[in-house]
Amino acid sequence: MTHAESFVEKFRDIWQDPDPERYRDLWAEKGRLLHPGMDEPLPWQGIADYVRSILDIAPDLRLHVDRWAAADDFVLIEWTITATFRDQPVQWSGVDRFSLQGDRATYGIAYFDTLPLWARVDPDVDRGSPLERAARAGSDS
Repeated sequence: MTHAESFVEKFRDIWQDPDPERYRDLWAEKGRLLHPGMDEPLPWQGIADYVRSILDIAPDLRLHVDRWAAADDFVLIEWTITATFRDQPVQWSGVDRFSLQGDRATYGIAYFDTLPLWARVDPDVDRGSPLERAARAGSDS
């Protein structure tokens, strides 16, 4: 089994029954994580607390690995998350890119659209795309 295969298998297993400490164990000691909305990458010491805060909001959150690919020292994992937020089911898809050292991550960055989540927090959130908003703003002049 390659390092990438081992990493993806652990990643998949952890998100079937999320455990913040096990998730942190995917990371090298100098590893960093960046998710949408973060101003800067989170050091590995804070990763378990970050995952714990997510699970406090959505304890039934589950991540399903849809597919993955690897080359050299990185792996891409395409996933779908399901959870309950404010008593409503929610689902979103995204991709994580991890740089690996052996079978541990040294850097991870997630790419996903946060708008559906913000719309659950505030139903009045503008759901138009940035291009649509720019076009409307340009036509107002």
